[in-house]
Amino acid sequence: MKGFVAYAAPILSFVAALVALLGPSRKPDMTGVASLTAFGWAAGCFALIALMFTLYNAKSQQDAIRQAQAQLTSMRKVAQSEFEHGTELILNILRFAALMRYTTVISPGPEDRLPYDDAAQIDLRSKRTLDDLATLRLDPAVRLGLPYIPSAVPFSPSSKPAMSILMEQSSNAIAILENALQTYSAKVVDAEVMESASVLARDPFLKRLTTLDAEWRARSEIEDSTRPETVGVYFLGKTSPNPAPDQYLELLDKVDRLRAALNALVSKQ
Repeated sequence: MKGFVAYAAPILSFVAALVALLGPSRKPDMTGVASLTAFGWAAGCFALIALMFTLYNAKSQQDAIRQAQAQLTSMRKVAQSEFEHGTELILNILRFAALMRYTTVISPGPEDRLPYDDAAQIDLRSKRTLDDLATLRLDPAVRLGLPYIPSAVPFSPSSKPAMSILMEQSSNAIAILENALQTYSAKVVDAEVMESASVLARDPFLKRLTTLDAEWRARSEIEDSTRPETVGVYFLGKTSPNPAPDQYLELLDKVDRLRAALNALVSKQ
């Protein structure tokens, strides 16, 4: 039916022209509508029907374009939400790690009180955060000392070891980004979003966080010790305190790049 409608207008226009050629369309001794002959009326009717089909086709095309644009906008919003979920999860992982100095104390004292009311307030590039992360020695048995509200401490309350939380959530973040990359093509989001998300999902520091248990076991064998206080596995990836935070900061740069690309995508909608 749609194929017939698409070709109806040109066919009817041709028929109208053919009818007009077959015989006189007007009576020479009369004027106005009364001057139209049977051929003239037939040609006019065919031309009118052709016009109606043309207008119908034009409206159908506009409706199809608007529907496609609406679907594209909807898919972009869903894609944007998934990529944003992945970046926010990564930031919460880093916030969780930055708070472990305060949250994994079994009997916290006044000096161990949370320095932030909301984890979102943490400046992940600040000297304080970098100092806390640089000295964060990982222990596979350590858990949160108290139940905290999720806005203050991401992933809380939880009875899982803090290191397990870091590994699980890092794996979740990578899975979210990879799933979004596989689901949404460059037609839905632009090439910069796809490239930024791909680079972020393959980040070596983020990948390392998914295998902290294997790193800890390997390090404990090297040091011939299972005592957490002597096994030198630190959050920033070095075997001694105060390592350079280069890879950590590179991860933050990649998160910022993807978020900037997503913001640019919103402005295009």
